[in-house]
Amino acid sequence: FAKNDNLEVLNKAVSYVQSNELTKWLKVVYVYEDLNDPMIKAIAENLRVIDRCFPKVVIDLVLVQGTFCPEVVAQVSSRLGVPRNFMFIACPGDRFPHDIGDFGGIRMITH
Repeated sequence: FAKNDNLEVLNKAVSYVQSNELTKWLKVVYVYEDLNDPMIKAIAENLRVIDRCFPKVVIDLVLVQGTFCPEVVAQVSSRLGVPRNFMFIACPGDRFPHDIGDFGGIRMITH
């Protein structure tokens, strides 16, 4: 899951997956409320850059309309067939409104 287009964090996530996971297919999920959200285009552009840096990894952008919450993560897990313990988020900030345990095993990548 990506909360923004931060190239450094996206790069770190892909690098981590390439070095530590068996998969070579990465789905970056962005949850948006408004289809006109400029972050959609920004993330897509940065993922194209990262895709060129990691030619052995297939990177897909998955857009989900809604609000990022445990229920949306569960729905994405079910729909994509990816267990939540195979999913990652960046370390949440102080104002994160959820308990990380409510996400059913999602893992964190620190900044």
